[in-house]
Order: sequence, then structure tokens, then C-alpha cells
Amino acid sequence: MREKRLLALILLLLVAILSASAFKFDFDNRILIGSGNEKLTMGISKNDDDYLIFNYSFSIQNGSFGFLSYLNAFTDRASDTRHDELITAASWTFVPYDNGKVRFRIRPTAGIDIDGNLGLSGVQAFYNSIRSQQYSDIPYTDETTVQPYADLLIEGTYTLAKHLRFGVDMVPQYWEGFRFNIGAFVNWKRSGYRIGWNGNWNMTTTLDFGILVFQHRKEFGGTIGFGTIMIDVLSPLRECTWENSDAFMSLGIQRISDFEFITQQVIFRLNNWCAITYLSRYTSGFPALSDDNPHERIQRNHSNNALGFALLLPTLWAFTPFVELDAGLSRWQIDFLYPDGKTSRKMLDPLKTAFLQLRIGSSVIPEGLLKFDATTVTLVASLDLNYYFKADEITEYVKQDSYHSADYVFKAFQPSVYIGLHVGLDLY
Repeated sequence: MREKRLLALILLLLVAILSASAFKFDFDNRILIGSGNEKLTMGISKNDDDYLIFNYSFSIQNGSFGFLSYLNAFTDRASDTRHDELITAASWTFVPYDNGKVRFRIRPTAGIDIDGNLGLSGVQAFYNSIRSQQYSDIPYTDETTVQPYADLLIEGTYTLAKHLRFGVDMVPQYWEGFRFNIGAFVNWKRSGYRIGWNGNWNMTTTLDFGILVFQHRKEFGGTIGFGTIMIDVLSPLRECTWENSDAFMSLGIQRISDFEFITQQVIFRLNNWCAITYLSRYTSGFPALSDDNPHERIQRNHSNNALGFALLLPTLWAFTPFVELDAGLSRWQIDFLYPDGKTSRKMLDPLKTAFLQLRIGSSVIPEGLLKFDATTVTLVASLDLNYYFKADEITEYVKQDSYHSADYVFKAFQPSVYIGLHVGLDLY
């Protein structure tokens, strides 16, 4: 065991030395630092609280040279085990053909994968203690292994229009055995979607705003999914290209009744005084541990999705007020995880109801004051009034989750306060 850890340390130092010697602080390059877990579902997947508990990532892109390091914590409640994983690797990109429309790219990557007990259970226990949540002490697998990691990206892209590209790729990979990935993707600038297959179909969503990068991966045919938020620390050093915002994206938290929702919104500005909106919010809290069954965990996966129209009022100093009306569908879903210690989950049939929302709010930082790359960053706050149809049915449904007392009532009118990060996007 000691020899394996020594070998891993030597390999890590070697990769770090090569990375430092290759890096040049060019404004076109990137250094991304990120973290994520299943809680960041983006409304696309469910949070099983069983798979990727959390991760940390660090990556460098310097011309053709790349470096990445991922530190992941996984659990498997079906086998009642956990393991940690550290992947550290370097890559080099070759572009054998590029005529402005068609481009072929090849990127070999090589590094190491350390798998086993890296002590991340202590990080999880500390985080749970801060949030006053119960910690499930799942034991580690017995063995820590060190093995090579390698892949070869072969990619072809075609430029359909300015900033819009379509492409296909395939990635033969050695990672705990040989694997093979194929996929197709569409990108607008550096954001886009990729549909891939590596034994299971999956979708990766990337929203790259320069200084902030959101990424989410979901496997189809299952509930596995996780999100990552990354910050580009070099972004403030690059020349800003933002001139005006064609669209906005916001991300924040709000409480409705006793449910904590992660709320995200996309806003497309039609002109200087009106916009159309898409709202998505979801609960993704940690499941409650059952007092009667040590395996059972009860989870709420509730979501609201709506389309709306916003009236943008004249800017007054640091404030740009707005009034917004949204209409959509709410979905209430309760899952029982591992009720008998073996079955993966028992899902109650979801309840679907309509809802309306009136939102009155304002940005609280002048647009353009904080700008990086093609984005400007502000804060937004609003007072929301929600009306949920079939409130009686919602009451009876959510009381099955054991969080609520017998006299709990979900009211049709639900006021709430929303505070979020508001990112303006210059799309052209």
C-alpha cells in the first residue's frame, strides 16, 4: 500500500512539473476551478443522493496543452460501500485539418487514476454538520488502487453559421478497463449539448459564460445525473467583448411553503421594454433517513416549469425593475430509496398541477458594471406570488413524505422571495 501511494505521489509531481513548465499566461487561455454534485440537477435529473456525492475539479488550457485533475466522492448504497477517486492527466491537441468550415481535431490524454479511501468521507461529514443534516456512515471499499488513465479524442466539426457548429466525436478510453465513447454535439460559441453513448445513452449540457461555466451530465434510462459549476480565474484579465445583453440567465434559491427550491431562469429580450421567460425550479434536498429502517431514505423531487412574459421598466440608477407573469406545470414526486435494502427505489406516481406566478423585482447592480468576456453579472431580487391549482391534492400527496405533520396544509396562494445571480449574455 505504501509503495502504491509513493508511486502515485511521484506521478502527480511529474504531471504538475510538466504542466507548470508548459504553461504561458496568455489571455486566450483558461484556468478553471470547479465543484459539483447531484444536488445541481439543473431540473434535468433527479438527486438520488447516491452516486457522485461531490467533486472538485481543476483544469488548464494553454494553447494545445491541457491539464486536468478531478477529485470525486462516490457512494453505492445498494452494496453499502463508498470510494473516492483522483484522476490527474495531461493532454495535447493536434489540428491536422481546418479550412474555416470543416475542422478535425485529435487530443491524446494520459495520466493516473487513484481509487479507494482518500478521506473524502470527512469532508462530507463536515458539510452535513454545517447544514445540520444526518450523515450516513457508509464504509469504504477495502483496497486503494493506482492505475493508468488514457483516452484519445477524435473529433470533426462543421461550422453551420457564425458561432454555430455541429460535430461528432469518438473517444477510445482506458479507465478501469477499456471503454469506448461516441457522440454528436452542437455548440453556440462555447456552450452546447452533446448526446453520447458509452454503454448507456447520456447527455451533457454546457453553459459557458466565460467567467462562469455550468455543466450537467445525465444518463438516460436512469436517474443518474450531476452538475458542476466552474470559475475561470483568468477571465478578468481578458479583453471584455460584452456590449449589450441579448439574453439573461439567473440562478438562485427561494422557499415556497417549507420547500427549498433551486430556481433558474432564461430570459430572451425582445426589445428594451419586454422579454419572454422560461422558469425552472426544483427541490433537490438530501433525503431524510428513516427512523424505522436504516436503509430507507425518503426524498422529494418536486419541480415547477413555466413560460412567461416580462415588462422591463426604465432603469433608475442601480435598479432595473420588472413585472413578470408566468404560467406552467408543477410536478410533485416522492421517492423511497432502498426500502428493503436491495431495491433501488420505489417511486410514488407523480402529481401534476398547474400554477401561476406574479413576480415583481429588480436588478440591484447596474448592468455593465461587472463585465467579463461576453457577459455582465448582476444580482436580482423579487417578491413572487404563486397560485397553485389543486392545493388540497398537493397537501395530501406531500404529507406522504413523513416530513409533514397530519395537520399540514399546502395553501393555494404561496408568497416567496427570490434572490439570484443574474448573468447577461451578448450572443453575437
